[in-house]
Amino acid sequence: MESSLVYKELKEPGVIDETLIYNAIIEQGPKEEEGRLFKEQGIDLKEIPHLRLEFLDIYKIDHLWMMTGLTKLHLCNNIIEEIENIEMLTELKELDLSFNNIQKIKNLETLTKLEVLTLFENKIEVVENLDHLKKLTVLSVGNNKISEFDNVIYLRGFQTLKSLNMAGNPVCEDPHFLQHIIAYLPQLKYYEYRMISPTQKEESRTMYLKDLKKLEREENRLKEIRIAREKEEEAERINEIAFVEGLRGGGLFNQMFENDPEGRTLLLIGDSAHEVYNEFKKLFCETSNEIIALGLQQEEIRRAEIEEYEAATKLATEQNYLESRKIVEDFHEEKQKIVGELKSILVRDDDDESVPDITVSFHGISESFQELCLRTWTSLMKKELYFYESCEEVNSTFERNLTEMVNQFIEQAQSAFTQLRQYQGLFHENLSDVANKFFTAFAVAASGAAESSKEMLTVAAELQQFMQDREVLMNALATSHDLHMLMIDQREDKLVSRVRSWLANLVDNIVKEEVQRNRDTVTEINHFLDFERSEFEETTSSPLSLIINMPHEMPNTL
Repeated sequence: MESSLVYKELKEPGVIDETLIYNAIIEQGPKEEEGRLFKEQGIDLKEIPHLRLEFLDIYKIDHLWMMTGLTKLHLCNNIIEEIENIEMLTELKELDLSFNNIQKIKNLETLTKLEVLTLFENKIEVVENLDHLKKLTVLSVGNNKISEFDNVIYLRGFQTLKSLNMAGNPVCEDPHFLQHIIAYLPQLKYYEYRMISPTQKEESRTMYLKDLKKLEREENRLKEIRIAREKEEEAERINEIAFVEGLRGGGLFNQMFENDPEGRTLLLIGDSAHEVYNEFKKLFCETSNEIIALGLQQEEIRRAEIEEYEAATKLATEQNYLESRKIVEDFHEEKQKIVGELKSILVRDDDDESVPDITVSFHGISESFQELCLRTWTSLMKKELYFYESCEEVNSTFERNLTEMVNQFIEQAQSAFTQLRQYQGLFHENLSDVANKFFTAFAVAASGAAESSKEMLTVAAELQQFMQDREVLMNALATSHDLHMLMIDQREDKLVSRVRSWLANLVDNIVKEEVQRNRDTVTEINHFLDFERSEFEETTSSPLSLIINMPHEMPNTL
């Protein structure tokens, strides 16, 4: 059948539905006898690569979720208002929605393989939501309502974009628009399907050189920020694997004060409070970094252990397979000999008096085959039992080794968290001392006994509420301290629970997979020999078939 499917019978505005799709496929499918067979065999929508539905007054896209194999979709010359219900078409490379009523570019995030996007003659005002289309090569948004040059600048980030058409938009009314396009989109090779010459590129860049350099400086600045953010995100991702996420860059320390209004207010006391705070932050962050380093080190050790285990089990599995396969091959060789003996008996030119001897020979050979099956079954089951027990032993050793590593990691991490709690306790004592001294000085100033009373009384309104009563101040200090201790405890508990859960899940999955592998192998052995027995019995029940049929090979699975 043809790869492009066109259907043009819909008369009234409608929705793409199954009937329309199937009719299109049948309309463009094979004809006559081939067409009849095509219909009888059934249509697999996942196998259709191209779909073209044009001039059908379609206003809503739907039911395309079944056509996940589409690479080209043409829906031009309809009355479609929204790009929708195509998120599942992840194999799409070409999408044509020209001559519709689309106002907004959207719902293309999953179409990461898209190379050609045509939206000519619509009602689009902004070129947007294309960031995930890293392979976009051709874009046509001509004859729309694009009026701002920022839409051109947006396309600078699409390095694979080689062909662009924006003709017929309000933004094109600028007499130097072409030079703008060429200067600001140096990756382009074609504009309005005409090649851009090197001379045009050079002249256009010279025309806007000052603005371009300013833009490039800003882009470089943003690029550096993006790269730094990506590095930070990657580092945090690695830290999460090591169970030490949220500690990098003073993460836990910052969270403690972000959630602590009392603590932040107490820092308004002044330099003495900030001196205590800075010392606390220095010690806290140093220990946090030690926890991160510990986590990364232990994760590397665990990963090496896992890789060694996986390599060893893979090698053992392959060796076991080869040995089991040899047993099966030996079985087939013996079976061939037995069948050969049966054939030789049948083709002997003996008289009727030899029939009893033939029957006895048949019986003896049949018993030999049954003994062969039993020996093979015993050998395969014995090998599987030995391999299963060996795997259990290896898995137990692996579990013990990992458990020791995890326990060591937890013990060292808990020691570091204990250090954090000690630093918090010291900070609480020092801040309490500073706060009490400030409270005393504030009280003296409030009584007018000190010459600098007016200056002393000029403090932030948030802090003044703590200076009215010593008990209020003590409660604020205690609340701040308790919150910090709680957050340290919670982060420690999170680390311990996550690493223990990871270990339990890993071990549990290994055990389940091995049990399932053993069950599948035992089932396969029994099925294989049952099949061989059944085939042998069927063959020997019809002597003529011994001459016609040879033993079949089983699938290469054992």
